Amino acid sequence: MNNPEPLLALLLSLASRVSTHALDELWIFPPRQNTKSESALVVVSAFDDDPERRRIMTARYIATRGADGRYTVEESLVEHAVAPADRVERVIEGVVRRLDDDLAMLAPVPSRIHGETERWTALLESIGASKSVGHAA
Repeated sequence: MNNPEPLLALLLSLASRVSTHALDELWIFPPRQNTKSESALVVVSAFDDDPERRRIMTARYIATRGADGRYTVEESLVEHAVAPADRVERVIEGVVRRLDDDLAMLAPVPSRIHGETERWTALLESIGASKSVGHAA
């Protein structure tokens, strides 16, 4: 499988639930594959009403290939904590550690959005989105 479409769909779904202006940082873990499925995890730090705090969430997809060869994609978004901005990285390390030991060994790709549409668009384009897709938020 290993194509950018499920990850793009996950990011667009995330932006439909959390305003891109609220997105501070993302840590995108590489997709993991086995013979019948692919999954990926994105850890999200989003601005809170209090500018000194961040909401910590995880977004993930699991794409499973059925007997007919078609993929079914399941997405989830879970909020885990609200933390002081200076403790975000430590909180995220704990969230990842509790989710899956294998993920802790993978190096995520960090992306600083800081609520800026241009950075969000650049991230989507770097993953393979067209310019028109990048503005959906």
